[in-house]
Amino acid sequence: MRAIFLSIMFLFASLILNAQTYEVDELSQKSPSNSEEIYSFPILKGGDEEICEKINKYLIEDHLYINYGTEQNSIFENVWGNDEDPAMIYSLAFEVDLINERMYSVTLSGEYCGAYCEGYETTYTFDLETGDIITLNMLFTEEGLEGIVEEMEKNKKEKIEAKLEEVHAMLASDTLADEMRDYYTEMVDMYENCECVASIEYLEYQRFIPADDYLIVVYGRCSAHYNMAMDELWYFELELPFEQWSGLFSDYAKELF
Repeated sequence: MRAIFLSIMFLFASLILNAQTYEVDELSQKSPSNSEEIYSFPILKGGDEEICEKINKYLIEDHLYINYGTEQNSIFENVWGNDEDPAMIYSLAFEVDLINERMYSVTLSGEYCGAYCEGYETTYTFDLETGDIITLNMLFTEEGLEGIVEEMEKNKKEKIEAKLEEVHAMLASDTLADEMRDYYTEMVDMYENCECVASIEYLEYQRFIPADDYLIVVYGRCSAHYNMAMDELWYFELELPFEQWSGLFSDYAKELF
């Protein structure tokens, strides 16, 4: 009896040891050329060191435009600018969307500056068994991907139609100021010319945010930089509850969720 008990305890201890526990630390540094600018970046720790190294390397190289391990003073040195060159990214921050024994998802945000500056958010999701990036098209069958595209188009079309109905009602008012009439007329033009078509091919690059029992697909705003101030819908979001979509999961997604 004692031998059986010890065997069970040994098995239980082995399971605990094999379960990888990960956490995310914040690397935070001030810009040397602007002490008010603080740059924050997620550093994965714990669990399998090689997996952490692989994921951290991917994030740093993809987002900070620097070869990991070649930085002279900071991993931010290619994006926070200096006395001669303006910064490429301002207000860099992050939020961990999901982290468990199998998946790690993090959203990075900031203001990217090229020809002009514009705020952005981008989400990375990783498989903690392999350290590989996970893309949306990997998670569903062909039928599931077709369904997602249909729902994306339907969701976007419905929200645009509802907004246009609201704006047309405002334009019908006799008391609307000329300045606001011009504003809403331009808004109508923007939404009436907004493309609602999605494609399966693009789902490989489509931003999504995973949670414990659903995914949110974030996609396709109607505005360009010059008219984004009037875009009240901004990016569109489609929630995919697992309760409704799990039957269309790929074999890989069934392992993850």
